[in-house]
Amino acid sequence: MKFIKLLCFDIKNGILRNKFLFISALAVSISFVFDFSVRISHINNDWGNYYLGDVIMYVYGGIKEYIPSREERFAFPAIWTILMITQMIGTLNYPYDNLNSFGKQILIRANNRSIWWISKCVWNIFYSVFYHMIIWCVILLFCVIFDYEIKLDINTDLLMRFFDLRETDLSVEMINIPIYIFAVPIIMSLAVNLIEMTLSLFIRNIFSFLVMSCLMISSAYIMNFFMIGNCEMLIRNDYILKNGINFECGAIFAFILIILSFVIGAVKFNKYDIINS
Repeated sequence: MKFIKLLCFDIKNGILRNKFLFISALAVSISFVFDFSVRISHINNDWGNYYLGDVIMYVYGGIKEYIPSREERFAFPAIWTILMITQMIGTLNYPYDNLNSFGKQILIRANNRSIWWISKCVWNIFYSVFYHMIIWCVILLFCVIFDYEIKLDINTDLLMRFFDLRETDLSVEMINIPIYIFAVPIIMSLAVNLIEMTLSLFIRNIFSFLVMSCLMISSAYIMNFFMIGNCEMLIRNDYILKNGINFECGAIFAFILIILSFVIGAVKFNKYDIINS
């Protein structure tokens, strides 16, 4: 019962009353679909139909692997970086602020640190899911308004143009992505946010944010399974790209990271000095 009350408190104050969550998710999603529509307006209409999957790919795609050369111009995944970093900022301060206000009173009354940590982990997951839900809803509304087909197909002509790919880079000619593939970047983002929150028990939360941000941005330039940002880029999926990252393994890896973050954080928080935090 104590856990349910604490979780309801966290959801109410950390999600429902969190203005940053709504403003940031709406701002980034509206900006991205507007940018997509501007780029589409410069493309000839004979490129075929446009789909819901095209817009999701544009937002969550990231960039192809960057290999420095004279011919290859430097690329930075601005849209993908803003999408993920904004979410990480949103989960940065609430647990720390809560611990330094009502959280200490709750810990004293509950006399159980585990339920506090579990509640914050569940809140973190709910926050991340809600953030992506808002973005998906904006994308869906955009597709309905502009009469895009509500399918998870990918227009390969757009894909090659937006991500600077050749036809030989693609795994298949016509891409219809299973829904679970779209879910993998979200699952990995849950893991990233939980790692950030766990890391903040060992170092200051701003430093944990910087560490995870550097790891995420570095992933854009190092195509390696263990650089976790790769699994958050749809364009790196082996379903789309030859020699890409296996996203089924990425989902398993994400769940392992979530469990490890939960366990390590619980052990650390039971020994955490909340007085001098």
